[in-house]
Amino acid sequence: MASIDNELKDLIQGYISEVRGNSEKIHYRSPRQDSAKLCIGRFLLDTPRLQEIAEEQAKGKSKRQPVPKIPKPPWKWLEGSQQHVNFGGDGPSLHIVEYLSSTEWVKHRALITRNDIDADRIEFTGLRTDLKSWQKIAVVKLLEACNSPLEGAILGDETGLGKSLSALLAALAKRKEMFPYAGPVLVVCRAGCVIQWLEEIYTHFDKAHRPRVLIVDTPDVSPRYLVTYDVLICSNGFLKRRYSEVLQAELFSSVAYGVNIDVAKRCFPKYIHKRKPQPLHSGLYRYLNQQFSVLILDEAHDARNPDSLLYAAVQSLHYL
Repeated sequence: MASIDNELKDLIQGYISEVRGNSEKIHYRSPRQDSAKLCIGRFLLDTPRLQEIAEEQAKGKSKRQPVPKIPKPPWKWLEGSQQHVNFGGDGPSLHIVEYLSSTEWVKHRALITRNDIDADRIEFTGLRTDLKSWQKIAVVKLLEACNSPLEGAILGDETGLGKSLSALLAALAKRKEMFPYAGPVLVVCRAGCVIQWLEEIYTHFDKAHRPRVLIVDTPDVSPRYLVTYDVLICSNGFLKRRYSEVLQAELFSSVAYGVNIDVAKRCFPKYIHKRKPQPLHSGLYRYLNQQFSVLILDEAHDARNPDSLLYAAVQSLHYL
């Protein structure tokens, strides 16, 4: 949360421990007259406390409190997870631990770890590069994983084996299956790798069949324009900044709705109440039936910490 304003951090840190304790027990609580609901849907802010904070800040008596360290989850963190796995869209839903002990998981694991794969069953048109056998197998396995209840996979080949191209080909093939009701493929990577992903496309595809690709590095771009591209590339930092703006807007709106606009302005004195363009979180994608078709998260271990801003930012993305 380093990039969020200090006022925002001071406001929410006092409730983190309560959120951690209650997150396994509740998903949603209807707002009452004496409370203001946060749009995140996980916890509530009491109106009296909000007014006290606003009065303290107005009188200049608000003291900075040290940011508490969030304890690491125990090794059995999956048992307290709210993650469920759905089958067939409207089919039954299983808790993640229950799924991992089910016959469905055994079948899925056997499917993606088998060796009798016909790597030539998928045709790749417009490639300048001859794919290696392991790259073809990776594409097939990624597609099968995307069509499984887990809806994705981690490609863990060693450096230099062409993971990026395999991931791109699988993502574009999956997008083609969902077309025309599927938006661009979104690639999120480290800032130093943005140009490398762009070069992957220009290097391996001929001009006639090359996917339309765009690096998204400014918020001042319309989703209507972005959906005309096949692949969008952005950095981790860009995603985190956009998510921080969304989070600030949700918190401000929650206080303004639950109390009033004056209290919200006093609680967030540096927040400018103005609609900002959101190239990654716009509701227009859903309206246009052009949500991101596939998310490719490069160096996914960067987001492995569930308490990090990057983890939350990735979780906030909507894709098919």
